Amino acid sequence: MSDHKRVVGEASQIITLGEEKPIGHVREGMTDLEVRRLLGDPDEIQTIVDDQDVRVRWTYRSVHRVVVFDRHRVVSIAVR
Repeated sequence: MSDHKRVVGEASQIITLGEEKPIGHVREGMTDLEVRRLLGDPDEIQTIVDDQDVRVRWTYRSVHRVVVFDRHRVVSIAVR
């Protein structure tokens, strides 16, 4: 495997407690079930009501990510 492919592959994963979590595979448009399969249960779930829009924010502390869903689809991914 070339060094470039190895580095790119390693960059898409974070090692936590001996467990690989492929956070690089989380993308906008994924369903909440797909995200849960990749990252497991979130550490925190918050419902956000803004005007007439309702979104859900999942926080994953171990991989420093916040994933926001609108109608069960990922609309944003933030590093925390």
